[in-house]
Amino acid sequence: MKRTIIAGLVAFAFIATAGMVNAAPTTVDIDWNTAGVIDIVVDSDDDFDSDFHMFSAGQVTGKYLLNDAEDNPYGYGVDTVTAQVEAQVIGGGYMTFENIRTDSLVSMYGTAGEHSYTEIQTDDTAQLQFRTGGNYANLQSCNWGFHPSDHFMATGNFNVYHSLADDTGEGAWLKSIGSGTTDIDLMSESTWGPTGSFTFGEGCGCFTNADITATGAGYFELGAVAENQITGTSIPFAINGDGTLGSASYLLQVNYGTGFNFGNFALSGN
Repeated sequence: MKRTIIAGLVAFAFIATAGMVNAAPTTVDIDWNTAGVIDIVVDSDDDFDSDFHMFSAGQVTGKYLLNDAEDNPYGYGVDTVTAQVEAQVIGGGYMTFENIRTDSLVSMYGTAGEHSYTEIQTDDTAQLQFRTGGNYANLQSCNWGFHPSDHFMATGNFNVYHSLADDTGEGAWLKSIGSGTTDIDLMSESTWGPTGSFTFGEGCGCFTNADITATGAGYFELGAVAENQITGTSIPFAINGDGTLGSASYLLQVNYGTGFNFGNFALSGN
């Protein structure tokens, strides 16, 4: 069963239920242009959970689309699900977008529990456009063909955070905090396998587009935690662990006064 609950500035709710394995695809498609609160919660059978929340006393516009293919590939008992958001805040506010893969073919690909999370706060404007999906093997955010760039943007005084993690705690994150503007591209990310391998800013069989352009003054942070190894892309490095969580870790911290550019911050770990 799928359940979707949406709460807005004026109280309203929408509940959708859908069918069985190998049924027709199920779609949740919501648009809005209002002020106040938007809350969207979708539990797609036992395969995938997707939440989107936003608020502005000014204006919130956007579109949320989730598709459960109801396909059960190879009879593994896990459907292919994709969720995407295009949303804007005007006049200050916040947005959060979280997606969790909740089922897996455990015998081949390990347990589920991977999640992708984004949060943007601003006193001016912000934009979030991002797509994430899951299936029997992995969680992937493959944005080529949707929005290949400008995934997380904000102006004014802002705080942007995005993370990718598996169920064991391995993964990566970024932060952009400042006063001015920030524009972050993160076209691809993924997790897979029983060893908790992940890519951050690359993957999906596509070229890499992972960068930040910022103006004004602020702070940028990029970090990763793994058990065995973390490797960089544009700045080649390899950080080796001993097989325990946190024995391989990476943390880049940047303070800037009149702008910042990082052309390719992609990395991977396992």
